[in-house]
Amino acid sequence: MNYLQFMKIGALALFSINTYAQSPVKLSNNQFQFVEGPVWDGSNIIYFSDIPANKVVSYNINTKTFSDVIVNANRPNGLMFTKDYDLLVCEGSAGRITRRTVNGQLLETIADTFNGVRLNDPNDLCIDKKGGIYFTDPNFVFTHQPENRLYYRDASGNISSQDAFARGKPNGVIISPDGKYLYLDNSESTVVYRYNIDAATGNLSNRIQYGTLAGANDSGADGMAVDTDGKLYVTSRSTVQVFDGSRLTAVRTINFPEKATNCTFGGVNKDILFVTAGQNLYEVTGLGVIGVQHPFDLSENTTEPDVIDPVVPVDTDPDIDPQNEDTYIVQAEDFEETGGTFGGFETYSTNGVTAINFNQTGDWAEYELDIVSDGVYEVSYAIATPVNGAAIELQVGNQSIKDNVPNNGGWDAFTELKTSETIELKKGVQSIRILGAGTNSGNWEWNMDFFRINKIGEIPNEAVTPVRPVNPVRPVANIEINVEAESFTQTDGRFDGVQTYTLNGVTATNFNQTGDFVDYTVTIPDTGNYYITYHISTPVDNTAVEFLVDGISQLKSNVPNNGSWDNFRAFTTSESINLTRGEHTIRLVGAGTNPGKWEWNLDRFVISNTQAGSKVLSNANVSDTIYITPNPVRDSFNIAGLLPNTTYTFKINDFIGKTLVEGKVNSIENSIIGLEILSVGIYFLQIKDVDGQVSKTIKVNKK
Repeated sequence: MNYLQFMKIGALALFSINTYAQSPVKLSNNQFQFVEGPVWDGSNIIYFSDIPANKVVSYNINTKTFSDVIVNANRPNGLMFTKDYDLLVCEGSAGRITRRTVNGQLLETIADTFNGVRLNDPNDLCIDKKGGIYFTDPNFVFTHQPENRLYYRDASGNISSQDAFARGKPNGVIISPDGKYLYLDNSESTVVYRYNIDAATGNLSNRIQYGTLAGANDSGADGMAVDTDGKLYVTSRSTVQVFDGSRLTAVRTINFPEKATNCTFGGVNKDILFVTAGQNLYEVTGLGVIGVQHPFDLSENTTEPDVIDPVVPVDTDPDIDPQNEDTYIVQAEDFEETGGTFGGFETYSTNGVTAINFNQTGDWAEYELDIVSDGVYEVSYAIATPVNGAAIELQVGNQSIKDNVPNNGGWDAFTELKTSETIELKKGVQSIRILGAGTNSGNWEWNMDFFRINKIGEIPNEAVTPVRPVNPVRPVANIEINVEAESFTQTDGRFDGVQTYTLNGVTATNFNQTGDFVDYTVTIPDTGNYYITYHISTPVDNTAVEFLVDGISQLKSNVPNNGSWDNFRAFTTSESINLTRGEHTIRLVGAGTNPGKWEWNLDRFVISNTQAGSKVLSNANVSDTIYITPNPVRDSFNIAGLLPNTTYTFKINDFIGKTLVEGKVNSIENSIIGLEILSVGIYFLQIKDVDGQVSKTIKVNKK
């Protein structure tokens, strides 16, 4: 086919540049089953997939008619044109990506295996300027690959794994207009990720959180598009959410009457957003933007830094001849530890300078200094940022200095910033924490080359109580915040949220299923590291609780099976999380893999700077070696996977925990008989070893 060159239009032609987004207009009449993967042909045709119907359909923008163009297409999903005007098709049921003509002729298979194993269910793809292909392969339907991965196939055909998501479902993928970044969303998360693209190899690095989708943790995030301003359009549930990088949340939301699955720009001016949603194709006009089509509109990816109005940097390797030995120059990348809200700092090198970057609000790094003598010290930073609202905080012992970081136009134009206050340091090893502490709406902070600490005087009045070098990882005082589970501000999720109940004088949450969440408003009195203790109970295996702070996942922990919904026990996380002083929204999510989607009941949870619980929640995967056969059962079944030379007790309980059958089994005498007394329905088999520790709970389907 003749692929028309995409038009580039001046601002004068965009008469609607300042108009507001219009409401979506439905172009079809519910004649499709479930549509996906729209792509524009550069002239007047939009192609898209009807997944259950196994076909690719065309829509003529001029005549407003639909036609089937590729049939028997193996549950097609994402589509994209190559630079040679052929159509790449993600064929889910065949586990492959093919190159076809728009009439359906198969030209070649682009990708169908990785490490000799069939792909799962190729979902979406995009093509870079060099002909390389990024594609996602979640296991929505098929599980052949052990992980849900993001892949890159270079122009010579070599396929490499770029990222892996254990339980997540990587879905939509798109390249920024300048070719420097790749965006990816996750259907089972609210996070939109951004990666740096290596211009030479196409490999990805420096994954960060670029946006947060509104709605439940299971966002249903899907396909994406970009415009020439660099804004990112993400389909999620019944919306298209638009991000511009200025903040983590969307700057615009377009609502649809059906689940939005994918989007692309088209029309003669590329100013119409075409969206597949549910059973129909929609268009949105009047957005006042121009779309980008891959790979045709992509700029060449360069690795030059984006520095705006750069200023002359300070000497990045200063030659200081201090008057005494009490001047300390600390390279920013020489931290002992890093962490925080967004995972901590990273390091990079530019123009011969190694520094720290990807610092976001709440991230921190810790340094150790061996101070020679007591004294009053001043601090200065070699620091740079192109954003407003950035700030830096230094913590040592019970002292804290916070200063705003001026916008100097670049990430790499390091200039000197002196602190507004001094600190008092005592002789000996001191632990110093540097923290991103600003108010930038996108949570971006600053890059730093080094910082200097210089003694300027003696501590006045030697009789004062010396400053004690406490560990700044935790607050100075013992803090314990009790949050009752039923005190949530809102609940929702895949199964419409949790409920509350009262038993034996205890009020708690129940009917929590995988994907359900509860939100709490909690005020943290002091910045530091905190442990979480859950007073929690569950009689089923493979449950987990995920702890999010202000929409960002911090910790996920497996919940041990203790044989009951109501026997609340205290379990403390083995890892701590960093919380900043002030009010936060805490979200708890049922995040296990129990096949029945049941999770846990919760009485309360405690946020504390000490590990107060009696046991520790493990983050390791729970072994799943014990099972029953057959299941569903009639009058008997066998228990497989029991350890030899071990005696187990078993109980068969109904849904409310009443024991109907019980006894003992081992690896040889492992038959459970006499089940004709049970009515048809669902029961729970609970198996314990002789020490009384729960080993396994299995759902039994009685015929």
